[in-house]
Amino acid sequence: MKTNWNTRLLLGLIWLTVWLVLTVQLYLTVAPRGLGISLGDVAYGQFLRVALWALVTPLVRRLYLAIPLQGERRWLALAAHLSLSILAMFANYVWRVGLSELTQGSDRGSMGFFNSLVLNFNGRNFVDILIYWLIIGVRHMHELYDRQRAAEVAHAELNTQLLDAQMHALKQQLQPHFLFNSLNAVAMLVREKQDERAIETLAQLSALLRRLIDNTREQQVSLARELDFTQSYLEIEKVRFGDRLQVRYEVEESCLSVAVPSLLLQPLVENAVKHGISRRMAGGWIVITIRNLDGRLHITVRNDAVDEPAAAAAGAHIGLATTRDRLTKTYGADYTLECQFGRAEDSQVRISVPVRPGPPADNHSPRKAHE
Repeated sequence: MKTNWNTRLLLGLIWLTVWLVLTVQLYLTVAPRGLGISLGDVAYGQFLRVALWALVTPLVRRLYLAIPLQGERRWLALAAHLSLSILAMFANYVWRVGLSELTQGSDRGSMGFFNSLVLNFNGRNFVDILIYWLIIGVRHMHELYDRQRAAEVAHAELNTQLLDAQMHALKQQLQPHFLFNSLNAVAMLVREKQDERAIETLAQLSALLRRLIDNTREQQVSLARELDFTQSYLEIEKVRFGDRLQVRYEVEESCLSVAVPSLLLQPLVENAVKHGISRRMAGGWIVITIRNLDGRLHITVRNDAVDEPAAAAAGAHIGLATTRDRLTKTYGADYTLECQFGRAEDSQVRISVPVRPGPPADNHSPRKAHE
């Protein structure tokens, strides 16, 4: 209620200012002509004009909402509002002449009213057209302001979602058992004299952690960078699972420069490893397929079916819910996310989003393993 009354007070002050400006301007125009028109007469006439506009302002604002000036038919909307502004001008003129006839006690009958309509019409009546468009313009600016505020809120929420996703990934990968298994695998490689592979594993772990810690505010990156990060994660998992984890990338070269939400793929492959590969004694495979079809990026992450698809679907729910929420904030309704879990078929997650170019400085080639 406080905001509502503040808005009404502001509108009242605006219309009071308009009334004073019109009164002073008109009086300064007619006074030098010696027409015998007093300041009170001018103020009264302009009061009638402004009072009607103040009363119909909510109606004009509703007309703006009913006939928006955006979209494919904006030219028709402009023509419609132009017609309405002319109609509003005549309606305001008739209102003022009619009230003047009544309040001044005219004895000329109905013909006096119609004669006044004809004789008193002048160019100043076109001011009402400008007032109509002033109301439309203020409403339009208010809508743009609301959109900007909504975009800022969505941007802030997206930053929060991104940070939450990064922190979630960081927590998952910093769990004691993860570090223990990774470092134990490195120690095993050293004992087996596989020094190069041990160094490579440590480098993968270092790169993954550095990416998570250093780039905490990136919203979107090129697909090439996202694939690099995903490969770093999977290479570390391969140290744990060995030959039980097989990964294949089927990525079109034209997709590498497309912008995608940062950490889009990591939760998907994490679910595939945790709820798919790790549940099978023989292990399995993960296939990441990315295509550019008709201006849309199609991403599919597939893995071997699990023995308990219902349990896998339940376990993957949190990660997929976060992914869906981030896709909604990034693309609105212009995306699809479909999931399939089952024994008879491969488990997979499919995402389709519009193609958007990535940051110029971010468009670098991925490692050869992505080819």
